[in-house]
Amino acid sequence: MTSMRPPDLSVVIVSFQEDGRLKACVDSLVRHAGSVETEIVIVANGDFVSTRKLVSTLGDIRYIESENCGYGVGNNLGFERTHARYVLFLNPDIEIVNGDLGDIVERLDGDPSIGVLGVRQIDDSGALSPTIRRAPSVLRTLGDAFGVEHWPIFAPRFAERELRPEAYRVETQCDWVLGSFLLVRRTAFEASGKFDPSFFLFSEEPDLARRVERFGLRVVYSPVLTVRHYGEGAKFDPLLQSQDAYSRLQYAEKHLSAPGRSLIRVALILKYILRLVYSLKEPRWKRASLSALKVLIRLREPPFAARR
Repeated sequence: MTSMRPPDLSVVIVSFQEDGRLKACVDSLVRHAGSVETEIVIVANGDFVSTRKLVSTLGDIRYIESENCGYGVGNNLGFERTHARYVLFLNPDIEIVNGDLGDIVERLDGDPSIGVLGVRQIDDSGALSPTIRRAPSVLRTLGDAFGVEHWPIFAPRFAERELRPEAYRVETQCDWVLGSFLLVRRTAFEASGKFDPSFFLFSEEPDLARRVERFGLRVVYSPVLTVRHYGEGAKFDPLLQSQDAYSRLQYAEKHLSAPGRSLIRVALILKYILRLVYSLKEPRWKRASLSALKVLIRLREPPFAARR
């Protein structure tokens, strides 16, 4: 996948507790490379033995081992080993199912106003994953608590996730896109300061998008490529839900006013109390919601604190 000329696209994959998806992810990149010259960098975040063994079978791959300091730190480390004008930050549980990498390179080549690009994602059942997001706010956190995202008339102001299927059929500018497939323009990523290492996991995408937009560049969703993401089960994981709640407080601390920070905490507490009620119908939410609540009301430290 590499030659003497600089690559068109660099792909950075941060792997933690490699579970067999990484090989399928890399194989998918090879199959769907098209005419694009690509380099792949894999960062093993604290899981060296299994990842090292697998990488040795994958061919021309740059490989880095690092202690687990989080998603952003791992991706920043991988970025330092890349050379292409565009860099794709990719989860190891992603596979391309339609289109090729040339499509996304061509899209950024054709529009220098795009700083960040996300694509169409489906889950392991084939259902559309809502990757278009609106900027976090107090009103949208409250709306999330009450499920307002399912009411189209109120969603633009009171919902963070875009759930309308028709929104994913066309290209659109948005506030941010999920980091499981995050294509960035190298110059924009460097100028914006890269990923903030204080976000161990979650909320680093809206934070980055906000900084990229300050440079006059756009965050765009495009259906030019479709990928399958196998990570849906994580939403019921108590550790991950706790970290997500904490990262939202971090984002509010960085970007909102003092009253906004306090109201975000209240809104998040309400959200997880209501999820506890919902857990009577969906028991998998119970442990995850309790764990998040304990972090929000300071009965428990977050699973992963800020790293600098």
